[in-house]
Amino acid sequence: MRFRIRSLMFPLLSLLLCIGLWACQKSVAPHPLEHSALTVGVAPFVQPLTRVDLLAGFIPDPQGRATPEQLAALDSMFEKKLRSRAVNFRFLSRTGLPSVPVLDEQGRRSALATWLDYARRQKVDLLVLPMLLDWQERQGGDMGVTSPAAVSMDVFLLDTRDASARALPGGGEIPVVQRSHYAETQEALASNLLGIGEFFKRKGKWVTAEALCGEGMDKAVLELGL
Repeated sequence: MRFRIRSLMFPLLSLLLCIGLWACQKSVAPHPLEHSALTVGVAPFVQPLTRVDLLAGFIPDPQGRATPEQLAALDSMFEKKLRSRAVNFRFLSRTGLPSVPVLDEQGRRSALATWLDYARRQKVDLLVLPMLLDWQERQGGDMGVTSPAAVSMDVFLLDTRDASARALPGGGEIPVVQRSHYAETQEALASNLLGIGEFFKRKGKWVTAEALCGEGMDKAVLELGL
């Protein structure tokens, strides 16, 4: 009996330690960029399929691809989250999305040149660009899965203004590109006690890939100061 009690002490203490660490975590301060006087466009979710389509990172192999309906659902979710913010966003339609890459000054196909050109054509100062890199839907239900959901996504903030408009007080410039990256494969609590915060936030359930993308959106809103 004494041995059994001792054998239970270590996982119990580990669990209590993780709860303490989770409770003490500080939120990340948002980026100080002030949007109130700027025109901020929000592009629909896109899924890069080749290296040329990427602004950063890589495309996993094999890549899980979302359907057009799933991308539209992500658009609606992101719009709902952003409409609760103080910024006056312009939500852009899928009509007019780039169909071919734009060439940069060296004559090379460039994702950055493509999206900056798109933002200028949409007449926005800043462009919020969400990119879905990988989409793996859960196999199973809320209480049990044979394969958990997994997603990888980026949200970029592109600044189309010239260098003088992007200057910061005291010197320096606001970056042309800012990035918030989110990659998550849901794990059971027993496999990762450090994930106890996410375990409670998800109410102890196995969530969908769409729900994981929602967490990535919340992270981007905080990190990019949207």
